[in-house]
Amino acid sequence: MNLLFLIGMPGVGKSFWGKVWARQHSWSFLDLDEQICAYAGRSISEIFASVGEEGFRLIESHVLEACIRGTGRVKTIVAVGGGCPCLPENLSLMQDAGCLIWLRAKTKTLLRQLRQSDEQRPLLGELSESVLEALEAERKIIYQAASIQIEVEKIHEDTFAQILKACTNLRS
Repeated sequence: MNLLFLIGMPGVGKSFWGKVWARQHSWSFLDLDEQICAYAGRSISEIFASVGEEGFRLIESHVLEACIRGTGRVKTIVAVGGGCPCLPENLSLMQDAGCLIWLRAKTKTLLRQLRQSDEQRPLLGELSESVLEALEAERKIIYQAASIQIEVEKIHEDTFAQILKACTNLRS
């Protein structure tokens, strides 16, 4: 198992936990949103403003595919944007390439994390519990395709080792 994809709602900590686990276990880490910004030469908000969500999703799909090809056999954790797996071709691509881990959090946790962040979230105009709950209700069925689900409030020191074991068992 060389590729682990962290999926979940905005603010759940995909990038945070991906970096922590990669550092602790000598894996590489890729933040897909950072890769998209580097590719486009603009921020996510600027991309949305210029080409809309549909245009952004096309760029996201292209960059996702390039990242998967580019990792080769290097053990890599990839944090993807909350909407990335919502396109069936992206979901299928990630499932074929590696193991999907759905990081979940209570709405209050997401709200706190998002309010503390400086990052602009184009699809979260008005930041409230009801907005987050509606978005999660939309995406939940897609996120459930992940092989593993983890409540971020329950992550502990051994969580990554358990993820690796579970993913290895799934691929055996």
